[in-house]
Amino acid sequence: MGKSTVVEALESRVKMVGKCHIMCIREPVEAMRKSGALQSVGDSISSSGYDLQMLVLSERMSTYWQMQAQIRRYGIDKPLVIVSDGHLELDQWIFAEEHVDAGRMSLNEYDLYKSAVPFMLAQSPQFIRSPNLYIYLHASPDELLRRIRERARCEEQSLNVDALRHVVSACDALTTRLAAIPTLDVVTVRTDGISCDCVLSSVQDIIYEEFSKEC
Repeated sequence: MGKSTVVEALESRVKMVGKCHIMCIREPVEAMRKSGALQSVGDSISSSGYDLQMLVLSERMSTYWQMQAQIRRYGIDKPLVIVSDGHLELDQWIFAEEHVDAGRMSLNEYDLYKSAVPFMLAQSPQFIRSPNLYIYLHASPDELLRRIRERARCEEQSLNVDALRHVVSACDALTTRLAAIPTLDVVTVRTDGISCDCVLSSVQDIIYEEFSKEC
C-alpha cells in the first residue's frame, strides 16, 4: 500500500470526504515509462536522472494547470480537497539528490534543476504553493522492496534494499524538516503489515479531521 495506490483509491472509491469533493493529482508514471527515462535510470546512464526529473517537473506543472483550468471552466464552487501523489519538494530533496549520489545527475545539472524548481513553484496554482497537509506513508526498506518485487516493473528491478534505506532516511529527514513549518500539518502513517483498506481509512480520517470546518 503505497501513495499511488492510496491516491487511486481516493479518486475512484471515496470521491468525497464529508461535503468536500476530492480531486487527485497522480504521479506521471506513464509519461516517464513512455519516455524511457525510468529504464535509463535503472541502467545508471549518465545524466538520466536529470532527464527524468525535468520530465517529472514538466508533467507536474502541466497537470497543475489543467486542474486549475478545470476548476475555472466548470465553476466548481463546492469545497474541494486536492490530493497530490507527489510534490516538487519531494522531487527536489529526495529523488534529485539520490540521482546525484548515484552518479545519474552531475552537480551542474543538479544546480540547473534546483534553480528551475522554485521558479516553477512560483508559477504554480495556490493549492500547490501552500499545501495544508502532508501525509507521510512510511514503510520500511524491506517492505518497500517486497512491494517493488510484487508489482514487477522491469525498470525497478535493479533497486536494492540499500538504495531504499537511503530513500527512507531522506524521507524521514524531509518529514522532520516539513514538520517545522507552522502552516503545514504533518502526519505519519506507518503501513508495514497494514491492509490497503486500513491505510485508506486512516488517510480518509486524517483528511476529514484536517478539513472538518470546510467538509
